[in-house]
Amino acid sequence: RKRLGILVILIIVILAAYSHITWTIPLIENKVTSYSQERAAGEWLKENTKEGDILLACSQVVPFVYYTEREVITYRYNTTEVDEQIKNWSVPYLIVDVYIQDCNTNYVVEREANLTPVQVYYEGEYPAIVIYKTKGYF
Repeated sequence: RKRLGILVILIIVILAAYSHITWTIPLIENKVTSYSQERAAGEWLKENTKEGDILLACSQVVPFVYYTEREVITYRYNTTEVDEQIKNWSVPYLIVDVYIQDCNTNYVVEREANLTPVQVYYEGEYPAIVIYKTKGYF
């Protein structure tokens, strides 16, 4: 009886493990390309900016700092403060992405006269990252 109980438990554990593995493999394969747009956008920005340029992003800035090797500041909440900060800086590009849900997209709308979209990176059929060329100072 003891061996039969151990065998039943072992079979249950194996079946549970198998079902989890078969469920997770497609999930992992689906996620392989997620956030790949950050790398492509960062590499494009690195090629199209100079050392010392400061970029403005509505996102987690760490991936862009890593891929661009440039300083990146964020404007997620307090846009007035950012406007004050960049009065003396030439900011060549503004980066907007879908990865941060609380991104203040009004910032882009309010400054659209100073912004020109130059690069778009898609996740499926939807834009994931848009890079805007600025007219320098806001």
